[in-house]
Order: sequence, then structure tokens, then C-alpha cells
Amino acid sequence: MASPNRGAYLAFLGIDGIGKTTAARRLCDELRAAGRPTELVSWKRCVTEHVLCGSADFPRPSLEQLWLESFRLFMGRASVNGQRWKSPSTLDQLYGPAGTASLVGAKITDFSPSGPLAAVWVELAANLLLRFEVIEPLLKCGTTVVQDSFGYKDLVKLLTMVARLCSEWVQPLELAGTFIRRCFGEFLGPDVGIHLRGSASMALDWRRRAGQAPSIYENFSVLGHTTEQSFLELQEGCAILFASFAEAHKWVVVTMQERPPEDNGEAILHALRDTSVASGLRRSPVA
Repeated sequence: MASPNRGAYLAFLGIDGIGKTTAARRLCDELRAAGRPTELVSWKRCVTEHVLCGSADFPRPSLEQLWLESFRLFMGRASVNGQRWKSPSTLDQLYGPAGTASLVGAKITDFSPSGPLAAVWVELAANLLLRFEVIEPLLKCGTTVVQDSFGYKDLVKLLTMVARLCSEWVQPLELAGTFIRRCFGEFLGPDVGIHLRGSASMALDWRRRAGQAPSIYENFSVLGHTTEQSFLELQEGCAILFASFAEAHKWVVVTMQERPPEDNGEAILHALRDTSVASGLRRSPVA
């Protein structure tokens, strides 16, 4: 039986660029204004900002190594602009000038499907650590935890890329997908899940306005397709799986619209009015 002083765990799910991080930060502000100790948590934030990541002994080094190894596996023996990609050995290299930023718009060839499939299991391990070594201790202390991007999203994208790369792996990919879905739905799931639903074309337009180009994880550039259509294809395919997952696990669903971010934020507050975290939040009139 859960302790009455236990915090609540909320997580956002949705396609890239649909506004999850903006929504999560706004929700954190609202929860803090209601007097609730609240933390915004993500694997990337633990790795790049060294916050909420336990001691220097564990799990921080493990999360950092898994983050780096996931990327190294993803790229594998690929070539970039005609030259063999040199995998980074440190986080500084990963985020340096010759790291991930150099891959945006680059021509990637010799990409192997075994790499992203192996990265799926590395990312699952990282999500297990994040859930039970970072999030769970915060919940036990009475802190409300908001995760801006539920880990299931990235694993679905990796599996979708592998399926496009290697059609003969249909059966093992179906088995992997079922296992991953059950892990995140039955074992790693939040107390309250929030599915932000919206069109890929709108998300892409928002990215354009912000001057942000899609990363190699957000389109099929690893297959040589760097056009905007590639972004739309990957995101639309993932959106179907996200919607199915959210429905199966009774997540709150909010439709993001072409309107000011604060209005989308009000819609999220309104959608949470009947959940376990509603106490103390403003009663938004937005339907």
C-alpha cells in the first residue's frame, strides 16, 4: 500500500516538437504554486545537468555511460559525408563541435539496423535506473515528479527505424515491441500519464519557427532521407503507437492546437481536473 505522504509521478508522451517540455515546465510551476514540492526529471537532464542523479558513485556514472553507449550503438559503423564516423568516447566529445550537432543535415550511409536495435535494450536499462534510482527516492520523500518525455517514446522511434531498415526482422521486432510496451505500461508507468496529441505538420512548423532542425533521432536521415517529409513519416507512424499505448493505459489525452502555449497549458490543467494530482491546482475553465 502506498504511503499517504508519497509523491505523485506524472509523465508526458507525444511526438517530437509537440510541446512536451514546455508543458512539463508549466505544470511544475503550477504544482509548486499549489505548495507541492516538485521536480522536473529526465534522463538527459540527469546526464547533462547532473541534477537529481544520486551520488557520484551511483547511478550517475551508469546513466552517463548508458547515454553515451546508446548513441555509439545507434551510429555503429556508419559513415558521415563519406567518412567513417568516429564514435565519441566522452560526453564532452558527444556534445562538442564534431558530435551530434555535426550530424544535422549530414549524409549518413552504411547504417546497420543492429545498432539501433541494441540501443533499445541499453535505453530500457537506463529507464529502469531512472525510475527506481532517481524517481522512486523522490516519490518516497513526498516530491511530485514530472517527466517531460516518457522513455517509451524513444524506444518506439528506434524500433520504427529498425523496421524501416530491415523488413525481414518483422517477427523479432514485434516481440521486442510487445515486451517494451508491457514494461513501460505495467512496470515503469507513471501515476498519471499525459498524452499530448497533435499533428506532425504542426510540430514541424513549431520547430521551424524556433529555428530548430530535426535531429537524426527525429527523422529517417540515417536511411539517407533528410527531407521534412522524412520527419513527418517517422512522427506520424509513432503517433499511432503512442495513441494506442495511451488508450490502453488510460492516460489523460490533451489535443495540442495552433494557439498560444499558455492556452495549451490551460487545456492540460483542465484535463487533469479529475486525476489524483488535481488537489490544489487551479480549476482551468478551458475545455
